[in-house]
Amino acid sequence: MVQRDYLDQHDKTGSFAAATEGENGETDRLLIKNVVLAIDRYQAANQGVARASSLTKALQEIYELAAGGLSGASSTLAKVLNHLMQECTIVLTDLATAEMLSETAEAIKPGEWNSEHIAQALAELRRRQGKYDPKLGMRGKSPQQGVFAVFSDAIRAVAKVESAQTEKLGEERYKFGDPDTGEIGPDIQKALDDFRHVEAFLGEKQLVLEHLRPLAQAVDGSEDKLAGLKAELSRKESEAGFQPPQIPLGILPSEVFLSLLQSGTILDDFGAGLQHGELSHRIQWYALIDYMNSESGITWNFKPAELFKKINSPPFSPDRTGNSMWGTLFDKGTSASAKSYNAPGTLNRDLLESAPDFKPEGPGLAERDRRYEKPDTSGLESIGAALMQLRELRIEQANRAIKGSESSKSEPGKLPEERALEEKSWTAYGLPPRHLVQEIENEYERASFTVASEGEFNDSSAFSSSPGKRNRWKVLKATS
Repeated sequence: MVQRDYLDQHDKTGSFAAATEGENGETDRLLIKNVVLAIDRYQAANQGVARASSLTKALQEIYELAAGGLSGASSTLAKVLNHLMQECTIVLTDLATAEMLSETAEAIKPGEWNSEHIAQALAELRRRQGKYDPKLGMRGKSPQQGVFAVFSDAIRAVAKVESAQTEKLGEERYKFGDPDTGEIGPDIQKALDDFRHVEAFLGEKQLVLEHLRPLAQAVDGSEDKLAGLKAELSRKESEAGFQPPQIPLGILPSEVFLSLLQSGTILDDFGAGLQHGELSHRIQWYALIDYMNSESGITWNFKPAELFKKINSPPFSPDRTGNSMWGTLFDKGTSASAKSYNAPGTLNRDLLESAPDFKPEGPGLAERDRRYEKPDTSGLESIGAALMQLRELRIEQANRAIKGSESSKSEPGKLPEERALEEKSWTAYGLPPRHLVQEIENEYERASFTVASEGEFNDSSAFSSSPGKRNRWKVLKATS
């Protein structure tokens, strides 16, 4: 469990007191008072720059008071105390991990930690730190700033060791080479060579657009431009050895998500939002496949589908710095004014603006610099028209879903901060709020799609709004 009922709240003592309201026994009242005072001391220790020792001492006091009062407490109070003790145990374990790794990093001798050890330490610290991210305050949770700061200090200590190892081996050898020697094997080197060609290709906007002309020609002959776009994308992907595209519903467990990509399956990702474009990655790959199959003068080591699988497999997803090659090449931010088409938001916006009826209004049109020089998109108007059709569909669904949400009051538990964040994200980036996600999921389930795989998992995300909830997920595929 990541988000907790008491220590994560803005009003920690208030939330504990509310949970124990109605406990009138003298022993219970005295115990509650003492625990409230101990929680107050923990909150004070959590402000600003905090030391792990002071936070640990405050948490241990809460735990010992709760544990000592369990035997004489009422059954209701005992349940609350048990829950509080679990919360303390989680934070104490995290603090001990941060302190241990920080002390080890500061005392480390050259060569005692290799690149893999460093990467594992940083990944573990970042994973645990995520529970205390100040951004959680935007979702109605109190950021435990002191704990967060302790992890920041630990990450800095390990990062110094990483810096020394990177300097010794070189950045690329640190990221992808042997953990001890930095030696890069031939298969890894071949992939890196191909990735460099991909990066150079996506950096030449006009060249990318030239390799989208076959797509535009196919779409131009379609009455339903969006259907025509998806059909031509699927044809090209299938011809190149990719698996048919699938549509994830809900948050996929990481192993499911990665296994899909590693099998050569491209996803239709409506969750990426209007600014990013839900088909942007498929369009990037269409252009790349066309380029790889052309007389470009480049000798490729891998075929398109093989390269897709490589980029989504270790050590490229992610590398030892915690970054992914996919992010570097295909997902470099949602800016609509980037210098290359490594940024899907820029490709999406350029193509949208090629549509004759495009108007710069509505959600998901952030980050377009007035000084941006758009490349020549003439001849690609049919792609822009298809993307406009998709954009208008999502906005229409959002408006319909908003009305349904307001009339049914289907989200009574949502906090004002959550509503404000969702509204801002939708307005600026077209990120679908929950009611729109549900509307789109319903649309796919009503259409000719079948379930390719499904299951459930316990969402341990630091940003989960449903702690402890077993979340269901599905992946849909088109009916053959």
